[in-house]
Amino acid sequence: MMRSNTGSGFESSPMRWIHDWCIGTFLRFDYEGRTTGHGMADRDLRPRPRPQRPLGTRPEGPRDRWDPPVRHEQGWAIPAKLGQRLHEKSKLGRRLDDGRVVLSPEEVLFCHWNRHLSLPSEHWLEESLTEYPDLLQRAVILDVARSGGEVLVLNSTDSVASDGWGLRWSRHAKPPAPPVANADWASSGVQVDWPRLLNQVTNDDNQGLLTERYIIDEELEVTMYHVHPVKFSGA
Repeated sequence: MMRSNTGSGFESSPMRWIHDWCIGTFLRFDYEGRTTGHGMADRDLRPRPRPQRPLGTRPEGPRDRWDPPVRHEQGWAIPAKLGQRLHEKSKLGRRLDDGRVVLSPEEVLFCHWNRHLSLPSEHWLEESLTEYPDLLQRAVILDVARSGGEVLVLNSTDSVASDGWGLRWSRHAKPPAPPVANADWASSGVQVDWPRLLNQVTNDDNQGLLTERYIIDEELEVTMYHVHPVKFSGA
């Protein structure tokens, strides 16, 4: 005899919601990270060089060519001349009505590492980490995601709805072309919110977007996955 679930709360519980989703859908995670030493035992393997992301002026850090950003209610503002260059060429920041461009804290670090932008002050990083404890993780992921000419626009207001961290464009088709991926990130070891992920993957797939997830560990190493819905049916 089958036992009824009436009154158990199963019908309205999150587990029932996951159950209904998973009856006809799997998630496939495609590893898109760097090549490892697996299957290369016959080669002379060496430790993988880690990228350097210094702060300050040379020789300790990058050479600063531009005046530092100034505090703005939406982030950190840079002058119109430099802002136009960063926004139009690299799609960084959000443009204001007066021509200036506002950067997020992670974009400030990215521009310091890659565009010779000064930090706002000597103690800016320490102060920012107090306000945003995950700033270094987000900045490193942004640096990795934009390597090779890819364009990751944070908190995009593009017509394609995104509830993730930002939208990514291919190096071969930059804005105003449509984006190719809805990007988000998480720290390794953090529990996955499966209902939210399932919803995101389905929405992205319906809009023709890849679901892209960057996972960063305690050593600031980044691994990227593409998550695909896999629907099945059968007797």
